Formats: sequence, structure tokens, C-alpha cells
Amino acid sequence: MAVLLGITVLLFDWYAVAAVLGTVAFAFFVRNPVIGVYLTTVLLLVIGGASGIIGTLVPGMPIPVTLAKVSGAVTLAAWALHTLVRREPIRINVSLALLLAFFAWTALGLALRESWQQQIPEWLRLGNVVAFFVVSVHLLNTRERIHTYVTLVCYCGLAMAAMANIQYFVPALHFGPEQFAELGERAREGAFVDPEQLDTGPAVRVTGTAGHSNWLAMGLLVILPLNLYWFRYARTNTGKALAVVATILELSALVFTFTRTGFIAGMAAIALIIVTRQMKINPYRLSALAVAALIAFFLLPAQYRERVFDPASYDRSSSISHRFQLQQSAWQTWTENPVLGAGLGGFGMELVEQDYEVSMISQWFVAAQGWNPIHFGAHNMYLHLLAEAGIVGLFLLMAFLFYTIRGIRRVEHRLHAEGDDQGAALCAALFVSLMTFLVCCFVLHALHQKIWWMLAAAATVIIMYGLPKTADHGRPAPKA
Repeated sequence: MAVLLGITVLLFDWYAVAAVLGTVAFAFFVRNPVIGVYLTTVLLLVIGGASGIIGTLVPGMPIPVTLAKVSGAVTLAAWALHTLVRREPIRINVSLALLLAFFAWTALGLALRESWQQQIPEWLRLGNVVAFFVVSVHLLNTRERIHTYVTLVCYCGLAMAAMANIQYFVPALHFGPEQFAELGERAREGAFVDPEQLDTGPAVRVTGTAGHSNWLAMGLLVILPLNLYWFRYARTNTGKALAVVATILELSALVFTFTRTGFIAGMAAIALIIVTRQMKINPYRLSALAVAALIAFFLLPAQYRERVFDPASYDRSSSISHRFQLQQSAWQTWTENPVLGAGLGGFGMELVEQDYEVSMISQWFVAAQGWNPIHFGAHNMYLHLLAEAGIVGLFLLMAFLFYTIRGIRRVEHRLHAEGDDQGAALCAALFVSLMTFLVCCFVLHALHQKIWWMLAAAATVIIMYGLPKTADHGRPAPKA
């Protein structure tokens, strides 16, 4: 292999090395395609920002090629060949059918747009996550694989939080608006010094490996409920200790994002954990929790207390007024095309043509900073989907999520009745994570965020297969 690599470097430069390594990886993935799912998951969650970009797919088109996309493409091809050779069936349940219908509907809406060529990168982004979802559903088909996958996501959460804490405490990784404009994507690997006026000084908002504080907060919020499962069923004391460390780091990273969303959705997640009985509450624990919350409040950074708990900060925050304008814009865009919507990426195209204050700001970012309007979001996934996919698209995606969440809840009840405490705990954790995601969607346009697709895939697997100890594609899961 060393000789082969040396010859290829001399003859064809480093592109040949990538080709040889890709061929070796493909051969390995064909034998063990689930390894590709694990690797792609780590690359998606941990290798974020500009560090993961290795090129562009089409010159002149904003479709970056990343390490995660390469790994995902190899995994998809390996799974397809593996399935063909072994003649394994393709499984489709109601959840998957609804998702595929949504994907097809967005294709129709995009095809009828005059600006479809400019908007198509957003549809291709959706295609990436849908393809990864389909592959994951077919490969995470045993109890052991699902346990490994969920634990792997928890480890990724630990890495994300560790990076976020480093960003906060290392001044060299603090970037203001001017540095963001100068460094571009590279600045997303550091913390953003928010210029929003606070009496206590600017907030240093970490991004971890997510590229933005809002996306980091959402990712941590949906991973945190999984830590309870990780702690309870870790096979070693080291694993349990890491689950505790991960939780502490993730909570501190969540604070360092300085997002109001993090606090609101975090409270919703705690309520869901209590309702689903993942954590038993008694007077002693309740008292300890109250004392811990009181101490934590006074340990919070002053900027966090002002930004999240001071009502006056909400009145003078331009970000809140701009979000309302974005949502008004999304509603206006939907009313102009209520059935098909403006196509994926179309909201931003319409926004810059409207006369809101935030439209003028968006026009400046497009003209002066070279931002692509297809990436602008409404800060509300439900309104964003209405604007871009119409009422039919919103219905299809919500039906997919409803069926998945209802299904995982029903499986949890069945496993609990059967005495399978570990399986029930896993289902409960996924239920809380997905419900927390839905809460986040009231203030974030999170359709393309990978973390929720990963957890929805794990939930769909459990609904389709149950939690079998060995792979059995032909046996349907028991009725939930």
C-alpha cells in the first residue's frame, strides 16, 4: 500500500491519494456499512465549520464538499452494493413514506420556480440528510447498533461542549463583527463577541463545532436528555463518569451560547424528563435541585443574567424585533403561494425584495458581504416551511414527525410493560429529545440541522424493527 501511495503521488498528485484511500474505505464499508454511518455522524457533529470543507461540488455553485459528505456518499454506495449483493429488502413504513413524499413535494415546488438554479443547493442539502436518514434506518437494525449509535452521539455532544468551553476561555478565539467579515467561514470556529448593547458588557457567544451559537444550543438541548440513558446503561464506571462530565460541560456550553432559546427549551426539556419519569422526583431531590439552581443563578455570567432574565433587555433587543419581521415576511411569502410555497431557499429570495427593515439589512449583507439569500431563515421552522414548501409541505413533514414521536412513545409503553427497562429508557430519551427539538423550532429554522435527523432515524428504526438482538430485515416489529 505504501508503494502504491508513493507512485500515485508522483504521477497524479494528492488527488490520487484521496482516490486510493476512498477505494480502500469503500471496500471496508461494503463489508461493514454501519461503520460508515458511525463515521459520518462523527464528522457531521464534530468536524464543523470551515475545517470540514475540502472543495466545491460545482464551480460557481455554493455547494461545498465536506469530509462528512464524502463519507456519507461512500457509505450510501457501500450500503446499496451490500444490499444488492445480499438481496436484502428495502423497508418503508409510514414514517419513511411521509418523508419521501415531503422530499418529492419540495422538488416539485422548486422545479416550478424561475430561480430554481439559484435555489437548488438548498434542495440538495435536504437530499443529503434524507439519504443519510434512509441509510441509517436500514443499518441501525439491532439493539446493539442503536445503543452504540446513541452513545456515539452522546460522545459527540461531549466533544462539542468541550470545544465550546475552550472557545469561551481562550481570548484568541473571540471574534468581533469586523473579524467575522474579514475571516469569513474561518471565524465560525471561534466565539462571536456579540455587539448587542448590554449594560454588563458584550457577550462572548460560543459556537462549538456547530458554526453558530443557536445551532450549538439546539444540538446540546436535544443531546442532553440522552445523557440520562448513557449514564444509566454505561457498561463501565468510566462511561458513567464521562456521562456526568458531558452533562456539566454541555450545561456550561449552553450558558455560554447566551441564547434565550436555550433557557426556554431547556425548561421544556426538564419538564418532559419529569413527565416521562426518566428522573424520579422526591422531596429531597427537589430541595437539592432548588438549592443547586439558586447557586447556579449567582454563578451565571452577568451578561447571561441580563440578556435572559432582565425584561428590559428584551425591549431594547433589535434581534427580537428583527425575528418578528422575519416571521411576518415568511407569512407574507406563504400567502403569495400557499400551496407550493417559494421552493426551498425561496424565503430569502423573497425577503430581500420586500420592504421590512430586516429586508434592507439582508440586502446589505448580500451586496456588501456576498451572503447568499437562499440561506436566510425565518427563525421559525413552521413558518419557514409554510413559506418554502406551502401548506402541503408543512403537513407532510409534521405528519412525519408526529408519526415518529407517537410511535416511539407507544414502543416505550410496550417495552415498559414487558419489563424491558433499558429499551423503554432509550425510547423515553429519544421522545424527550425530539419534543425538545419541536420546541426549538418555534424560534429556529432548523430543517437542515443534522442532529434531529439522526435521532429521528434512531426512533424510526425502533418503530420499524423493535429492539431485536440480531438483524432481521424480514420480521416486522410488534404492534406498538
